[in-house]
Amino acid sequence: MLTPSDPATPAGSAPPPAELAAWTGRVLAALGLSDDDAPDAALLLDLTRQVAHQVTRTAGPLTCYLVGVAAARRGGTPQDLAQAVAQVRALVAEP
Repeated sequence: MLTPSDPATPAGSAPPPAELAAWTGRVLAALGLSDDDAPDAALLLDLTRQVAHQVTRTAGPLTCYLVGVAAARRGGTPQDLAQAVAQVRALVAEP
């Protein structure tokens, strides 16, 4: 299995979709969450990439966490997540 820390995986590349799904399933189980709690991975990965490239690399994961907190406090629906992501994207677009 390739992971971002494996020498065979190019730096900054995401694991293949099957491994990402398997990892997400393991994390959900470890945290006592259901498959229904899995976020829109593509949405969050794209946001993380955007922030990392346009703000600073280390801001990507932290921003993703904060978006999750905001979405959870708003109710935790996919719409809450999308709204929080949209708000951060607007911040990134500001001069």
